[in-house]
Amino acid sequence: MAAELDDINARRRDVESAILIAAEAQAEAQIAGGARFIFVHDPSWHPGIVGIVAGRLKERFNCPVFVGAEKDGVIKGSARSIPGLDVGLAVINARQKNLLTTGGGMLWPRVLASLQVARRICVPFWTPPSLRRPVSRALLSCRSTR
Repeated sequence: MAAELDDINARRRDVESAILIAAEAQAEAQIAGGARFIFVHDPSWHPGIVGIVAGRLKERFNCPVFVGAEKDGVIKGSARSIPGLDVGLAVINARQKNLLTTGGGMLWPRVLASLQVARRICVPFWTPPSLRRPVSRALLSCRSTR
């Protein structure tokens, strides 16, 4: 049984590593383009890994990160933020404006959130620089009071 668990864990690490490499490439391009937050997704990514990848990208780039796995036109994802920036509130605000189909954040430490959005809304909204700027401003306005 221990050998079987080791094998499963090794496969998970391989999947995580492959997703992280692809996500880092997307993130580097966004940061080079002046992005103040990162939004990466891919239809081939496993939804059970996106939170781990979001955490690793946040640590590397020190900015808010949204990582999504796409399936059937829906992107389900996870967000991580830096201290003092309430990504959960930003996700809730986006949901209230019908930019997300579901989403919410953790009350503490206010740097974790989950989200779901239809690809037809998400990709046009998050990718063009002219639309990323207002999202950056809105995200930065979600300063945590803690």
